[in-house]
Amino acid sequence: MLVLILCFVERRRFSAEIVSKLGSSFSLAPFIIVVAVCTLLAMVATLPVAQLFFFHILLIKKGISTYDYIIALREQDQEQEQLAVGGQQSPQMSQVSSFTGLSSTSPQMSANQPVGGPLHKVD
Repeated sequence: MLVLILCFVERRRFSAEIVSKLGSSFSLAPFIIVVAVCTLLAMVATLPVAQLFFFHILLIKKGISTYDYIIALREQDQEQEQLAVGGQQSPQMSQVSSFTGLSSTSPQMSANQPVGGPLHKVD
């Protein structure tokens, strides 16, 4: 960023240095473009490093190591998988029956009856 600012403030000095070091075919405009692109790439590359830095600061504040965090994350994933496996539908359940709560092999399900089963008259 400082180089870009100095390019605009001291144009003549930078133009003379560019010509002396890079040759007369390389002018100030391409130099500014190259410096700006490299600066943007450096800023973009800094973002993941900064995120990793702050993540480790958070781990240090919590008093755990990276290894402990990864192990806890794996254990949490295994618990979620076990809950998902325990809550799976039986092979006899269809998509409709999972919504209604009735099995497709249930005798209550009939074309003439509503989804809730047979109607009983209450006295």
